[in-house]
Amino acid sequence: MIEHLLESIIIHGWLLFWTILIGGLLIRLTICLPSYNRPAKSNKSKSGNVSIMIIWGSGGHTTEMILLLKKLKVEKFQPIYNVLANTDETSTRKIQASESPILECSSWHRIIRSREVKQSWITTIWTTFLSCWQSIYIVITLQPKLILCNGPGTCVPLCYAAFLCKFFGFFSPTIVFVESFCRVEKLSLTGKLLYPVVDKFLVQWPDLLKSYARAEYLGDL
Repeated sequence: MIEHLLESIIIHGWLLFWTILIGGLLIRLTICLPSYNRPAKSNKSKSGNVSIMIIWGSGGHTTEMILLLKKLKVEKFQPIYNVLANTDETSTRKIQASESPILECSSWHRIIRSREVKQSWITTIWTTFLSCWQSIYIVITLQPKLILCNGPGTCVPLCYAAFLCKFFGFFSPTIVFVESFCRVEKLSLTGKLLYPVVDKFLVQWPDLLKSYARAEYLGDL
């Protein structure tokens, strides 16, 4: 009789423990997930500057990011951290050729691609793990107050690493995602993956607002 009573107490104790733990994690997740009606907190430092991490992609993503950065006042964003894939030499040359002012006042960091073109899916498991691990390390080490990205797959592990930092209370970066200009009616795969966790989701076509309530249309960026 006593043994059954003790067993029942232990079982109910564990059930209560896991209920409280899971409930607490869900509440924390709800608090961390961006809300359409809750503006992102200001991340300005006492000096008025905001540290920014710019995540570069390849091809059209690089071109769009260069055009976007021309509209930003570089002096308000210090320090500037640039992150791109370790094999993305095309973007490197394109950025250098742009003669952007950020080249003179920023640092550069590289991470492994989650998946290269034509890479086998089996080996992708390992490279994805390495990419996520590097992303967590970079985000925690640099602790940017603002993360700006516009669609390359490289930004997915970095943005989720930043979200995990929010979840566990390390620090709270503001994540801004700008959907590609070529996405008129549907989001890119990267956009769909990041839509739930970014603080600002900007689109360049008003038709996207019909399906994605949290998106913001600011015109042609």
